[in-house]
Amino acid sequence: MVDELRNQLKSQDLSNLLPSSVANVGGSVFPDEPAAVDIQVFSSIIQAWQKVHVPSYGTPIAGSFVQTQHVGAKELIAPGTNEVAQVQQINLENAGGAASIGVIILTGSTVLITTEIPPSETISIQSPPTVGFLPVYVDKSCPLSVVVTSGDPDDLVSTTVYALIAQ
Repeated sequence: MVDELRNQLKSQDLSNLLPSSVANVGGSVFPDEPAAVDIQVFSSIIQAWQKVHVPSYGTPIAGSFVQTQHVGAKELIAPGTNEVAQVQQINLENAGGAASIGVIILTGSTVLITTEIPPSETISIQSPPTVGFLPVYVDKSCPLSVVVTSGDPDDLVSTTVYALIAQ
């Protein structure tokens, strides 16, 4: 198994090494005398991986903050494969002047908030102590979206601020 573990690192660097691939190659390791060398190699690989990933785990990636703007009912944020985004702020603006707009903000199919936006007003959703549930985390399988339940969808302007998170 020592050769299998070392070969795992030949084709990729530690920044791209996934824990699942080490587990697949490592398989079951039993703490008996013949496996002592295998366990040491396995341990050194895990320690090296931790030194690359753990110090920044869960923190925003510098330079990854993005502000997006959408009109109407849309998917607001859908990170790519192996990406997680931390949503910092959502502004919902009723750009029309005629009627209120009813909206629902979702992560995947889970409702985060249901609200009404009066004509020509903006609701800002931020971290507490304001109207808030943020930060919220989204990924490819659970995107952030807004649905219009009443009023003219073309009057809704959504602005979202988010950053990618080290994982």
